[in-house]
Amino acid sequence: MNTTDLTIKNLLQHMRDNLMKHHPGHRLIARLNALIHAAWKESSEHRVEQAVADWAAEATNEAVSKQEDLLIAYDHICLWEFGVDWIRKHYTPAEENEALIIFAGIIMRTMGNALEGYQTAVGHFAKEQEKATWTATHDHLTGLGNRRGLLEMLPAALARADRADRLLGIMMVDLNDFKPVNDVYGHEAGDLLLETIGKRVHEVMRNSDYAARLGGDEFVMVLESIGDMEDLHTAISRIRRAMEMPVQLTNGISVAVKTSIGVTIYPFDDNAPDKLLRHADHAMYTAKEHKNTTQNGSWRLFHEGEDTTKDKHRKTNKLVKYGQIIPYYQPVVDLKSGIVVGLEALARIQDKHGVIHAPESFIESLDVKEHQFLATSIISKALFDTLAVSETFERPLWISANVSPNLIIAANWAESMQAILAGYVMEPARITLEVQENKRFPDISAARESLETLRAMGIKIALDDVGNGYSSIMRLKDLPIDEIKLDQDFVRGLMERPSGLNFVSALRDLARDMNIGFIAEGVESLEIMDAMAMLDVPKGQGFAIAKPMPVADLAAWHTDWSLKMEKRFPAGRTRFGMYAYHSCATKGMRRMIEQRVPVLNHDTIADVTCCPVNIEHLGDKGLSEAHAALHRTISTTAESIAQGGRPDWHAAVEAENRFNALLLSR
Repeated sequence: MNTTDLTIKNLLQHMRDNLMKHHPGHRLIARLNALIHAAWKESSEHRVEQAVADWAAEATNEAVSKQEDLLIAYDHICLWEFGVDWIRKHYTPAEENEALIIFAGIIMRTMGNALEGYQTAVGHFAKEQEKATWTATHDHLTGLGNRRGLLEMLPAALARADRADRLLGIMMVDLNDFKPVNDVYGHEAGDLLLETIGKRVHEVMRNSDYAARLGGDEFVMVLESIGDMEDLHTAISRIRRAMEMPVQLTNGISVAVKTSIGVTIYPFDDNAPDKLLRHADHAMYTAKEHKNTTQNGSWRLFHEGEDTTKDKHRKTNKLVKYGQIIPYYQPVVDLKSGIVVGLEALARIQDKHGVIHAPESFIESLDVKEHQFLATSIISKALFDTLAVSETFERPLWISANVSPNLIIAANWAESMQAILAGYVMEPARITLEVQENKRFPDISAARESLETLRAMGIKIALDDVGNGYSSIMRLKDLPIDEIKLDQDFVRGLMERPSGLNFVSALRDLARDMNIGFIAEGVESLEIMDAMAMLDVPKGQGFAIAKPMPVADLAAWHTDWSLKMEKRFPAGRTRFGMYAYHSCATKGMRRMIEQRVPVLNHDTIADVTCCPVNIEHLGDKGLSEAHAALHRTISTTAESIAQGGRPDWHAAVEAENRFNALLLSR
């Protein structure tokens, strides 16, 4: 073989080796060799190139259709032998080198075309496969997973929970009021509602979580990396709020649905994926059947044999008796200054596996003696911890703890508290017992007497969860109360129901008139915190400030919180905070104008620069103009009333609605 032969043969071999490295797979060499052999016999250079091209196209199509990698490297050694023999028979020695180069070009050209065609076809095929896989495992309307996708991912999620030694929650959700939406507004409206809810669920889910729609109005969420029941409760509350927010239909009508939720927790419920889903479904239907009486906002936790009350009580009794009772602390801050003023001690029980249980998993099953044991343990530990951490906070903190109405009227409860006080050097005035307003008092007279005894010791009494029930005002009238705590679910929902700010303002005024304290729970966003501060709510607590935490975490949290307070904006910088203040201030101004209070000057009212709500930093020209127009309209109305005209607030209300719509539009 001459030098030209070796050069071209080495070039082909190098090309073949590289192609084989990237495209290992099956060969169709026998078919190719037969085609080449026939072409040589016909002594046609064109037929040789056509034969190679035909084979390459056929091999490419077959490889793609079978989802196999194509070996586009031909058996060049075999080809070369056929080619050299044919060339030497038909060309003179002087023409041989040129013919060999032409032949090498044919092979390389057809190989390049085949490779390019193959790569294009495979790329298209991969996209189609990806699309088909997504369609098979996702719900086309909401973009969430479907039943098949759920069943495919669940075994891997359970395995991850085992490896990480974490809890996994499976949450089944049913939309209670979906059918009336379909019936009244049509299927398009129903689809829009489902699509919007699906998007909201996707937005509030963590990256580690998974959501699926099973068809109709049923959804499933798989919540991975759950540390304790507090994490679970937080996740459920976040998802439920997103699903229950109003949705505006294309006809302008706003609709909202309530949810019934069932939850089961792995590995407490240690079963196969299909059984876990059945258990979550069972808990969901139980919640649906008791949606008017179910705790935790219509969600139920599945327990094995949950219908056996005796078994459940026995398990809870064992948990309280043998588990480790641990207080978790949620700081309460002065909303104007950000200074921490107190801590609420929340009951937690750590079982033998190290799992932390929140009250909702056991509190309802406690009898009075068990509840008293739990409460006295929490309060004793809390007094010890509070005295220990007060130095960190550089001030004496007060401490609060929850007690049930049944416990308040227990025969020896006051004596138990007296014994606890005797064991700690802490002023009783720094201790607050929170009585849940939404729980029924078995004997209101006995409760009043017990509370008076506790107050005589110096202990303060707070009425908890005010706004959750309908008897708040009666409780304030009937019971000796030092403080009221606004219900956290009510506060959390204020951005979806801004009209509730009027209730907050009214309750604040009532607390002032009665000379009692006022705390807003459920402060879970900077906007809510700003709104409460602008309404002069004195104190607040919630996840925007701090989650409940063990005592060991308080010092680090306080350092971080102090740094945040140094950098925070002054109150009234968020749009919702501005709305809260301006809305309530405008209503107060209207009352003063109608009562013809002389301190109000019409020119001052009209001058928007005198308004405490500074919106100029927002840089929104339309909003600034609407703000100025509102003040001018109120001033005009005030002047008319001062001159003896009848109060007509229609123009002012329209101006206020325009201003509020612009203020809350972003």
